[in-house]
Amino acid sequence: MSRKWLWVVIGILVVGFMVYRYVYQPHRDIKNEEAAYTFSSEEFIREFREDAVASAEKYVNKVIRIDGEVTSLEKEYVAVDNYIIAQFGEPPGIKTGERISFKGRFLGYDELLEEIRFDECYILNH
Repeated sequence: MSRKWLWVVIGILVVGFMVYRYVYQPHRDIKNEEAAYTFSSEEFIREFREDAVASAEKYVNKVIRIDGEVTSLEKEYVAVDNYIIAQFGEPPGIKTGERISFKGRFLGYDELLEEIRFDECYILNH
């Protein structure tokens, strides 16, 4: 009977350790992570217009670099070529009409508003 309890305790400890490692894993550092893909804003928008579902599945949670023109500035986000919405952790210091390069984590595509959403974005150059 004692061997059975020993294995139960060992199993609980192993599962507990795995849960601990998962919960307390380090956060992703998007700023220093290499972009998995690089696109002009026009190319990226075109790909979503052709097949939004397949494109969203392909790029979700990936770090992507986008080059395009700022068309709108809001407090919480920047719109690039009207369809790409990028959320920055800190104010990017850019103006409407400027061409920028940024990288960020792709969140998904909003079919209703036809918006391609990114978060954790960083300006690379402008």
